[in-house]
Amino acid sequence: MAVENLAKSVVDDNESGLLSEIKTVYVDPAKSREFICGADCGSTQTRIKLMPMELAGADDISNWFEIGVVIPSKSKPVSTSKTLKPRSVRLHDNMDSLFSINAGNSVRLVRGSKFDDVEMAEKEFYAASKKINSDVLKYNIADGIGYALAQHYGVSGEAAPGQIKCRLTLALPPDDILERDIEKFRAEFKRFTWSLPGRTKASIEITIADIAIYSEPEAQIKAHYTFSDEDALLLESGGRNSAPVIFKNGGVIDVGQKSIEQSGSKLLDRIGNAYVAQYGGKLPQVRYLEQAVRTGKMKSGNTYVDITELVKQCKDEVAEDLFQKLQSDVLSKQSVVSLDTLNVVLLSGRVYFGGDYRYSVADKLQQLIKSVSPHTDVVVLGDNLIPQGLILLYLLEYVYG
Repeated sequence: MAVENLAKSVVDDNESGLLSEIKTVYVDPAKSREFICGADCGSTQTRIKLMPMELAGADDISNWFEIGVVIPSKSKPVSTSKTLKPRSVRLHDNMDSLFSINAGNSVRLVRGSKFDDVEMAEKEFYAASKKINSDVLKYNIADGIGYALAQHYGVSGEAAPGQIKCRLTLALPPDDILERDIEKFRAEFKRFTWSLPGRTKASIEITIADIAIYSEPEAQIKAHYTFSDEDALLLESGGRNSAPVIFKNGGVIDVGQKSIEQSGSKLLDRIGNAYVAQYGGKLPQVRYLEQAVRTGKMKSGNTYVDITELVKQCKDEVAEDLFQKLQSDVLSKQSVVSLDTLNVVLLSGRVYFGGDYRYSVADKLQQLIKSVSPHTDVVVLGDNLIPQGLILLYLLEYVYG
């Protein structure tokens, strides 16, 4: 089966990864079902895949990943009494959920277009904080699972099970995976109820039966390896840091998992400082910096300044820093592989997107890697396979193992 087919879901054409319309989702309180959940909670998007446990022994792997969503990671809390009219019947315009974790107080969060309609403080991950210690992680997992169920049963027309048992597999940066933090997370996230007010009839009760945690690059490379069968080094670059993993002979080299302090947020900081140095004024807001990374243009008053060359220069500097730290902090710490013995280096994450001007951190990084090892391929993975890889890891370790 082709790797790209694993990333497919019932989605519309935009990045929200949600179906075009959402009708009433009926819930059968007497019905129950068990799932394995793969959860990748990034700073920009939360990706969820659900695999029914009864499919664990299926020969057709395409059935394993049929239920999933991509939702915005940022949300805003809203009073349960506040009335918000959706812009349309699209699920992206109806992201207005109500849930309670461990029988605690009810939390109402809005995302999608309703996020823009509410003047409230955002709930989001902060670059300096560990995800596992943040309530936002629990909120995004609960919402992601809820929206995945609403989307799936909204499409199928079946009644959603009122009782769900979930075996949760979660991807985190390598430096988030400390036992004391994991145990605290397990104690604080055992069950929750979830509903989409006005769209679901009755709430869905989800019990977290098990929690397994892996590093983000480990999950991504496991999914890739399963369908390509090749050893590789993967560098996953997110908003807070970059996380490498070396995969050889079907397993991870532990010493190759060490976070690198270079990331999307560092790229934005670099662009912002370079812009102020060249054009003056105060540091641009993050949303304008993100827009500049995508388009090469910075909003200035009622016009836009073309800063494509400045953005490219900053991307080159990030690539050079990544390359040096990959050599000194990861590859030099082990003797199993080196760049010139690797067939392929895989790059994954939004840092490697080229933008409208088609230039990426990956372009310079590829040049640097090729200068040391001309025969090593450098491949940017277009599809995020972390949720699928998490499910595969769980199956291999806890179901088949």
